[in-house]
Amino acid sequence: MANESLIVTATNGTTDSTFYRVSGTGYASRWADASNTVSSKQFIDIDHEINPTGSLKPDLHKITLRREEVNSTTGVLNTSSISLQIKVAKDAVFTSAVISDMLSKIMCLFNKSFMDTFQSGLTPSGDFNVTGPFNPDRD
Repeated sequence: MANESLIVTATNGTTDSTFYRVSGTGYASRWADASNTVSSKQFIDIDHEINPTGSLKPDLHKITLRREEVNSTTGVLNTSSISLQIKVAKDAVFTSAVISDMLSKIMCLFNKSFMDTFQSGLTPSGDFNVTGPFNPDRD
């Protein structure tokens, strides 16, 4: 288990971060950034709730990135997290292609202008029909 890793790319498209699996039970696992320090840590948690075949209850898949930073001036620990939850009904119409298309439409929203508006508590509007690799820093 200690050798399992996830390699993810930062916004700039060139910097990779390696996360190593630090725990896991059943359908849940936690991954820690290899560059974690005492004052700056990142974790990825992956959880699945898989229901038996024939169940009408949808499967639930969740991934959370949590970042902890200690303010060097005040010593206060600050935490931010981003979670993605995917709920999939146990119906053949929801293929991986359908779910991928839904995910693509959500990911398309995450650019700088959308996030600036969204984080201020407003509901953004406009054309977010962007092609190319995901980059939340693009305008």
